[in-house]
Amino acid sequence: MNSLTEYNTYNLLYRAVPMSFPHTLLPEPHADLLTMVATKMDLFHQDLIAMQATQEKMADAIGKLAVIEERQSTTIDAVNRSFKAIERLEDEKKELETRVRILENENITNTKTSKWIESGVIGAVVLLALYVAKKTGLG
Repeated sequence: MNSLTEYNTYNLLYRAVPMSFPHTLLPEPHADLLTMVATKMDLFHQDLIAMQATQEKMADAIGKLAVIEERQSTTIDAVNRSFKAIERLEDEKKELETRVRILENENITNTKTSKWIESGVIGAVVLLALYVAKKTGLG
């Protein structure tokens, strides 16, 4: 027994029994009753100390859970930011694909236009050559 337990037991016994009648003078059945009460109080005190130790462990565990929850919250925020960044990249990719299709279609149109212009220039050169040949007497 530690001194605190002995002190508490002593105080309880002497407060419960009038001071004019100390427990050493109690008849035998009452002395056994006081011993039993003191023993039960000592056991109760030991249980209380064990509960306090358990409560401290639970408080530590709750603190650790709070830290884990904060870390998970931070991780979830980071994952959400990553998904938003991926969505932005996908949108940019779609825009670039659209621009490439437009440029490819314009290239086909430009190729056709270039052929028409080339054919027109060749035709104009041929006509000019025929005109010059006719005027010079070659043709």
